Amino acid sequence: MAENDAPYMMELPAELRRVVQITHPRYEEEFRKLDLQWVSAPALSRLGFDIGGNQYTASPFIGWFMDSEIGVRDLADTFRYNTLPDVVDVLGLSPEPETALDDLPEYMHMVALLGANVMIVKGTSELNFAVYYSFLHDHVTMVDTLSSSIEYMNYDQDRTAEKGFRLPADPYWLAPPQGSLVPLWHEGGAPNYQPKPMICRHVQDPIKVWHRETPASQRSSKKGLIKTLAEANESVPRIRIFSCSAGVNAGKMAHRLHEKLQRLVHEVDDPYEIEHEKALNQLDIDEAGPEDVILIIASTTGRGDVPGNAQRFVRKYESAAPLKSPPRFSCFANGDSTYGNSYNAAGSTIQQLMTKLGCRPLLGHCFAGDTAHNNPDWESFSHWLENIDHLILGNHHKIDLPTSLTDMGEKTTTLSEMPTATLTRVQRLHPDAVLQITLDIGEKQYAEMDHIKILAPNPDHEVEVALNALQLSPDQAFDWHHQPAKIFLSRYADLDHSFKRLDWYPDFTTLSQDQQDHIRSSKALTVLSDSMPS
Repeated sequence: MAENDAPYMMELPAELRRVVQITHPRYEEEFRKLDLQWVSAPALSRLGFDIGGNQYTASPFIGWFMDSEIGVRDLADTFRYNTLPDVVDVLGLSPEPETALDDLPEYMHMVALLGANVMIVKGTSELNFAVYYSFLHDHVTMVDTLSSSIEYMNYDQDRTAEKGFRLPADPYWLAPPQGSLVPLWHEGGAPNYQPKPMICRHVQDPIKVWHRETPASQRSSKKGLIKTLAEANESVPRIRIFSCSAGVNAGKMAHRLHEKLQRLVHEVDDPYEIEHEKALNQLDIDEAGPEDVILIIASTTGRGDVPGNAQRFVRKYESAAPLKSPPRFSCFANGDSTYGNSYNAAGSTIQQLMTKLGCRPLLGHCFAGDTAHNNPDWESFSHWLENIDHLILGNHHKIDLPTSLTDMGEKTTTLSEMPTATLTRVQRLHPDAVLQITLDIGEKQYAEMDHIKILAPNPDHEVEVALNALQLSPDQAFDWHHQPAKIFLSRYADLDHSFKRLDWYPDFTTLSQDQQDHIRSSKALTVLSDSMPS
């Protein structure tokens, strides 16, 4: 960045971009499947250099890597390349080997990553060793964490004894990711004063500062083959991923979506920038361009409420005018169909709001998942991904019929299809104590965010009204249900809500519009009792 010049970037020649293939002497085949690579040296060009009152914004810096810098941070951090789940899976370290690490419930995920010597002693240590081994095998300079930390600590202690004060340092950069296993960790924070001249990170991004402080009339740019960062950022459409949930599943799906789309975009070499997943409250839709794609995964909370990490977004835009250049979007609603009328209500609310703002839906409707049987519903999520992959990137996958919220209204799970629990014990340790109950759930496995529905049976007199209206005997059997009529109407029928379908109602279409609307909005028991002969 010369004076008033636009920032620009240049590709390094291929011969200067050497990479090291990460392998492992004991797990050669497993690491061959992972196909991990890393550059041979940390070359940076956007550091600041402060000398003689001048501040240079693109000072070059090159050195050599420390093993954990790559193995524990660059490759393993969840907000970077997040390869640790793949390492755990390919080495067979998961407590549930048949299930991918990211698909495990959160408590099992933590066991796999932090407990039972899986991550710290096995997953991370094997990855870190593979990095160190691979660099040495390729004759590329690298230092190990323990040696480097001891060398620095010895020098710092010796200098402190001589000068009376410690070297200036940023503890975040110095502290090793292995924590208390490395002696330097116990030294605590170092004074972070800044002697000059110095090379350091920028307090503010110089490119953003240049855009903010340089009037357009004073800007010049290099011509020819050099492409400015400003031009690049304006020309590449973005796929932006957002989620909202009171639990963890929507965020987990958003993270999976980001990983999948990164791979798919790389496969087809499409000019899309895939942004990391964020909470829906962080979406500023006014800055979205017409070629951008916004993908939202929404779970419902409470009684059909929008989760807290999306409420600010809804309040901000519910009375806003339509956008002048609206983006494309698609919404995946992740809900439980046994909740009846509140099923996927948050997804429906967000879909309607985006449509009201003029955003163009990719599928024409909100794609519905159902956690009643599968939590999370990865199967529906995969179908949604196939559809948006086809529509955005043009990949030729088999496209299943998209499932809309309207479609799901006809397919909602009945309580008779849900597994039941058996009450085995009720106790209260003393008169003022909480009532404790013990339930036997059989072979059913508890998953994260699963819960038990406790539904009171319908009162006997209401069941009698329904039986008389339907002209059924209490013991009458059904072809489509294993319980007799009285037990079914008592335990499984929701007599307090309106009917989902009324095509069975005699001569319904011949009734007046007011009569039809009244029947649609009335409780099921009211409709049945009104239909009884007086």
